[in-house]
Amino acid sequence: MSQVTVRSVVYQLDGQSYESRLAFDADHKGPRPGLLMAPNWMGVSAGAEEIAKSVAAKGYVVLLADLYGQSVRPQNGDEA
Repeated sequence: MSQVTVRSVVYQLDGQSYESRLAFDADHKGPRPGLLMAPNWMGVSAGAEEIAKSVAAKGYVVLLADLYGQSVRPQNGDEA
């Protein structure tokens, strides 16, 4: 049975830190296709991460992009 792993990927862009998530099947060996996933307006959330994991379980490597910044996680529509 496959095991989907999710790891944080922290990087800098124009002096601001971002924290995306990388989802992949840790048991899979060899090359596989990659996808860039842009989450909805709520950004990197538990729901978006679950969608990335479900796609990764089908044989993809998925980068869930952080659109707001590392410390910015909207909690409601007004914050988004």
